[in-house]
Amino acid sequence: MSEQTGSNSERDTLTQLQSLSNSNRGITIEEIAPFLKSLPENISMPVLHALINLGSNQVGIWKSQWLFSFANSPNTTAKAESERWSNVRDKWLDLLSELAPDLRELLQRQNKLTEFGHHLTRSLDYNKTKPFKRITSSILSYLSMFMGKLGFDKIGERLYARALFPKGTVGGNL
Repeated sequence: MSEQTGSNSERDTLTQLQSLSNSNRGITIEEIAPFLKSLPENISMPVLHALINLGSNQVGIWKSQWLFSFANSPNTTAKAESERWSNVRDKWLDLLSELAPDLRELLQRQNKLTEFGHHLTRSLDYNKTKPFKRITSSILSYLSMFMGKLGFDKIGERLYARALFPKGTVGGNL
């Protein structure tokens, strides 16, 4: 195993990245910048993959905060952090794709699922105390999938947004 800059080994870096990826706390790019700057220029594939996982998790956390914020006073900090993390994650994805082009599509799908998982978790938490919203969300969700199967993708997407995001939120107004 190759030694990294300073006294951190690749294994230590992977452990740190996994710990950060498992956190449900939004981390700003500025907050993690010193750690990222300490990484070597030639990043290994496992470390790149861990960085992509971290980026996807952070995009999901921040984007969820933005989409669930009130439309009349959106969380612009969350939107900006989501965009920053998305840009950084995409750069890491480009680097990994140069080394293993076949992984790109799989990782992009994984990124979307990670993002969606944050939205779904937040929606389920929101609906816990709202039985009518829970029922309505389920019906709209099934209806959106049905519309998608019929080829009405835009209508399906709008219905799914209505199912997932509360009325009056940024996501609910998409």
